[in-house]
Amino acid sequence: MTMTSSLATLTALQDLHLHACIQILTNCQSLNTTLSGGPARQSNSVCNLIWLQLSRISKILSIHDQWIPAHISLLGNTLADSEAKRGSTLPQSSVLIKLAPTAKVLIRKTGQEEFHARYLHDPLSQTSRSDWRD
Repeated sequence: MTMTSSLATLTALQDLHLHACIQILTNCQSLNTTLSGGPARQSNSVCNLIWLQLSRISKILSIHDQWIPAHISLLGNTLADSEAKRGSTLPQSSVLIKLAPTAKVLIRKTGQEEFHARYLHDPLSQTSRSDWRD
């Protein structure tokens, strides 16, 4: 919710047009990854709201979004962490989590990992792997 609050504050600024660009720094890599899918691929209402706000702001100025790895003492990272902690104490709206797609991804990943582990330890597959690499 911190990003939506920040973007809402930006859109409310009277002198926003005086700036050439804005740089958004976040240590939430999953949010950046989700948003990078574009506005049409968002299934989350918060991400839809963020895209709507970004669209409004981008009509006035350029926006640069950058992921900053957490906890490595980069300039501004301590401030970002303290603001995130402060934001986590604010009232949160509930967001519907779609369990079926999440479960499918986890089941598929676990199955692939188990298959790969068995393949690597199976004596018959070791023979075929050595023939296949020659």
